[in-house]
Amino acid sequence: MQVIIHSRSNFYERNLPIYWYEFLIDGSNILIDAMIGNRFIRVPETKYYEFGGNHTEAIQTLTDAGVRDIVEGIEI
Repeated sequence: MQVIIHSRSNFYERNLPIYWYEFLIDGSNILIDAMIGNRFIRVPETKYYEFGGNHTEAIQTLTDAGVRDIVEGIEI
C-alpha cells in the first residue's frame, strides 16, 4: 500500500496546515476503513481521507499499521 500525503496549507482562516491522505494499492484507489481503522475519514465526493488527529499521529497510525510507502503529494 502507498499513502500519498497532500497538503492543504492555509485552507482555514487561522492558516492551520491540514493534510488529506490518498491510499493506493497497485496504483488504484481503495477504501481503507477496515485496514487502517476509523480515524481516517473519507472526504465526501473525493478520493481523499482526513485524519481525526494531527499529522504526526496520522503518520504514527500508518506506520503502526505496517505502511512503509508514505510519500508527499501535490498541494490541493
